[in-house]
Amino acid sequence: MSAENSSCDSDADFDQTYIFDPNETSTNTDGDAVAENAVVSGRADPEPKLKPKVDVEVRSWRRKADGADGSSPGEGRYESNFRHRVIIFQKGKEYFHTTTKNRDILAQNLHLGALNLVRIPPEDVYPKFKQGLTEVPDSLPNTYIREPYLTSWTPEEQGQALIADLLLEQAEVYEILKNHPHPNIRQYYGCVVEDDRIIGLRLAKSGTSLRKVLPNASLAEKKMYYEGIEKGIHHLHQLGLVHNDLKPWKILVKGNTPIIAGFGRCKREGEEMGRGYEASPWIVDGLKVACKENDLRCLEALENYILKGGDV
Repeated sequence: MSAENSSCDSDADFDQTYIFDPNETSTNTDGDAVAENAVVSGRADPEPKLKPKVDVEVRSWRRKADGADGSSPGEGRYESNFRHRVIIFQKGKEYFHTTTKNRDILAQNLHLGALNLVRIPPEDVYPKFKQGLTEVPDSLPNTYIREPYLTSWTPEEQGQALIADLLLEQAEVYEILKNHPHPNIRQYYGCVVEDDRIIGLRLAKSGTSLRKVLPNASLAEKKMYYEGIEKGIHHLHQLGLVHNDLKPWKILVKGNTPIIAGFGRCKREGEEMGRGYEASPWIVDGLKVACKENDLRCLEALENYILKGGDV
């Protein structure tokens, strides 16, 4: 997920690291964050009941000044610096955006009265449901809801519906994958719809992070993981799609089957990458258009990462 870059240096790139993200769990268990006289959208709320929903660190990425060629993806060529945190608070069905440079205090312990909480308009993040998409119930076993990337929303973009457009694009990509399933690609069931708007995408729970299983994997298992990922990417390319964001934490392992996830940047081949596509250690520098080479170069780096057991 990309971060706000309105004030970045020309050679700095940005990414977000989740402190907690309920999109990767089936339920939200974070406690209430309560403070007196919290300011929400410019008004005092005498009894706020706000829960932290998503908390991410925004970091700047720079190529190391050692003369290393930064054209190839993979860790080790970049260094990062903390910039700020983006925290989304929830109150009922409403969401509020804020930022803080305080890195140490848990979101639920922050003094909300000192934060500038801005309400996120629903139309900015939830697109209208459209014909051709699949609607599913809001509850299915062994699944979870992938919600919009709320932390990518900024007050400066209010009214532009950029996050909603991205969610709709993702739904359209998943519909293609639903009609052409593959064992190495995460299963998608359809859109969760409320008030004629898509509030999330229903996806299968698909195992454990590749990074967690690699340290104990045999060489044969590592080769099997890579071969499965390669087959999944080849299937995408046959459908005219490019993943564009292939990196270790986008790969899950269920049993001995690697499963490609994280299709937020997946595009049809030839499409412009568009908003929020900045380089980071696992993204090829200077990408403007989705093309197979993007994935093939990342596959090469991923093979090296897997065979070395995650140590690169």
